[in-house]
Amino acid sequence: MTKFYDILAYSTGEGANSLVMNSIFGFAMIYYTEALGLGYALAGFAMAVATFWDAITDPLMAFISDNTRSRFGRRHPYILIGGILTVISYFFIWAVPVPIREDADLLFWYLVVVNLLFRTAITIFVVAYSALGFEVCTDYNDRAKLQGVKFVFNMAVNLAGPALAWSLFFKDSIDGKKATSIVANYIDMATAFSIVALGFVLIVVFSTRKYIIDSRDLGEKAKFSFNMFIGYFRDIFSDPLSRIVFLFTTIVFVGIVLVSSLQIYVYVYFMKFTASHKSFVHGATMVGFAIGSAIVPWMVKRWDKKPVVFISVIWGVLCNIALVLLFVTGFLKKNILYNISGIDIPFSMLVFLFFNASYWMSNGVMVPVAFSMMADISEVGKYRTGVLKDGGYGATMSFVIKLATSIGMLIVGYSLGWIGFVEGSKNQTIQAVNSLGAVTFLSGAGISLIALIAMARYPIDRKFISKIKKALAARERGEELELDI
Repeated sequence: MTKFYDILAYSTGEGANSLVMNSIFGFAMIYYTEALGLGYALAGFAMAVATFWDAITDPLMAFISDNTRSRFGRRHPYILIGGILTVISYFFIWAVPVPIREDADLLFWYLVVVNLLFRTAITIFVVAYSALGFEVCTDYNDRAKLQGVKFVFNMAVNLAGPALAWSLFFKDSIDGKKATSIVANYIDMATAFSIVALGFVLIVVFSTRKYIIDSRDLGEKAKFSFNMFIGYFRDIFSDPLSRIVFLFTTIVFVGIVLVSSLQIYVYVYFMKFTASHKSFVHGATMVGFAIGSAIVPWMVKRWDKKPVVFISVIWGVLCNIALVLLFVTGFLKKNILYNISGIDIPFSMLVFLFFNASYWMSNGVMVPVAFSMMADISEVGKYRTGVLKDGGYGATMSFVIKLATSIGMLIVGYSLGWIGFVEGSKNQTIQAVNSLGAVTFLSGAGISLIALIAMARYPIDRKFISKIKKALAARERGEELELDI
């Protein structure tokens, strides 16, 4: 059993990842399109290319990390170096030089290049960080607990940072100018988040130093070759168990990226929230996700992992359908206020908040469970092959997520055009705005259902892993316990 303090210490690293990634997901698209004037399709394409690059470098980084021989271990050097480089490159995503802002072609290529640098840095950081988590917890239930706590921390930081950014950095202007069109607001946000993210990087490196294992004596370092590299991951991708989780995760994250990117436009154009309401509603999505992650250990202990996934998906689908029926159809007006004892209660906003946050609560359950499943599959892989590839399985999961993110970002860039949004216009048509709401909510429901189909054949449960652990223990004693897997 892993101590909760150690799980919490490890989870602080997720704070850095949360600040940089969630602010990019939430604000980068609207920054480059509204504040800097880059076309929707070009902005989406630039970020999709960088994310795809991030995805394909994950396996390479995993191979390097797994084969690192150092007195400081296989993970911590990369967590430190990658974390520092991540913070620096993140800042320059927002701090675009003035001459580049004024040239659309230069702006596009700047976005491509600086995103490639950022994605390379965060690959170094996240791959090593994720692999360290596999080493911190080896128990079936503890794996779910670690992922749950990690994502609670992610959402807590997200709530304190990107969610509150609406009130901290994007307050409504008295002259009527949209706060999201002011460049200085984004640079202020980037400066604050960069400093805090660097702090989280340093905390996780030093607070988890007890898990540094001198890797100089772990065997001969594998010499890199293309065939060895391909072979290293071929077994992971050919594993039918991992393919189920990879497919599920890909579909889930396409939906998460699509909804999280479009919902910013939903706040501004569809629901027409004030700055304080945006912070409140956006913050509620983090609270919902955090609640989902927090109850993962209890749910897994009660029902096991696969049933928990089914429960969470169905709940998320119902919440999105409710948003369509209430707001897209016009059944519930978007500006209903109830005055109670002289206080205006924004009823419509609160109804939207409940169902939207509940949808994110379902994601808060699904994502940690999927990560913990991958740790289980890695252990099964050790039984099958005799080799523990924690870094490889973790990196492949990261590859899948980033590939899905790349697809999602690409879809976002083009979907705004399909919906009917006019580039550069501050007043969109009613039809485009209604289409925005319908696409955002229905895509969340539909994609979740497709993901559920992918998970239907997943066979691993608590008893399955118990047999694997017994077989591995027997092998260490020089015995062999055959299992049918």
